[in-house]
Amino acid sequence: METLNNDLHGTSGKKSANRLSKDGKWRSFPRVPHLLQYASSGTYFARIKIKGKLIRESLGTIVWTDAQVKLVDFLKDQHTNGAKTDKPKFLFADAVELLKKRVEHDSSMKESSKGYRRLCIRKIKSSWPDLWKLTIDEITPQQCRDWSAKLQDDIASQYFNNVVGTLRLILDEGIKAQVKSGGYKIENPVAELSRAKISQKVLHLPEGDQFKNLVVHIKQSGSWGTKAADLVEFLAYSGTRLYTEAQWVKWEDVDSQRNEIIVRGNPETGTKNWEIRRIPIIASAVRWLGRARQNQLVQWYCWLR
Repeated sequence: METLNNDLHGTSGKKSANRLSKDGKWRSFPRVPHLLQYASSGTYFARIKIKGKLIRESLGTIVWTDAQVKLVDFLKDQHTNGAKTDKPKFLFADAVELLKKRVEHDSSMKESSKGYRRLCIRKIKSSWPDLWKLTIDEITPQQCRDWSAKLQDDIASQYFNNVVGTLRLILDEGIKAQVKSGGYKIENPVAELSRAKISQKVLHLPEGDQFKNLVVHIKQSGSWGTKAADLVEFLAYSGTRLYTEAQWVKWEDVDSQRNEIIVRGNPETGTKNWEIRRIPIIASAVRWLGRARQNQLVQWYCWLR
């Protein structure tokens, strides 16, 4: 109690100038307005009223000088937090709309990529519907970790990574918009989430004889059998993607001199990577192209449209 007595009855006027509450439990210090001391233990407390709400918090010390230093830090924190409550907050739902608009107006993205991004947004909503009711500063890293742990058990790793990446982009948009409107900047709560590891798939491809039997079986499967078998063979020999590449190949894309097939993709959107590719014509493809010319196919997959 020696330290306490020295603090209360020392030579400093600031230390000795105090008032005792009517119930005798609290000392206040007129020269230090926000400082209190609990009489029975000597512990100092800070007290402040913000927007009508009284906040009292222990400073964890019975030493006068330490209490003054801690009081300054407490007041700074409370005023900062009070100022934050006055600043604009941004709804997660509004951040979603911002990302949708950005994606929609991004001329560098293919329509398929835009559709996939919208699919990821729908997955976020189905797996975490309450997000749409929250402001972005109400979303915590722990909530994101809990959500991702459940999600990872439900969907494939690649899809999981893209869904989490979409959530990260949504919150980035919301944080930027909140700062722009005068709000405070927060850390993206998704930033701590790790990507799922993607295991390499082991391909079990048919042997040559097995593939030939498969093609024969397809040809005999019905009225569309021959055309379907032609498609299967061309996809196997060229390695092209069906909807974005194979169905757009024409006879003028077959470069007989260089023994290559030029893959241009959709006339408007190009290939998946916007690149024109040249594919070597293997022996099996040469035989297939010979049959196709005999059958006078101008564009071998026009029947798909």
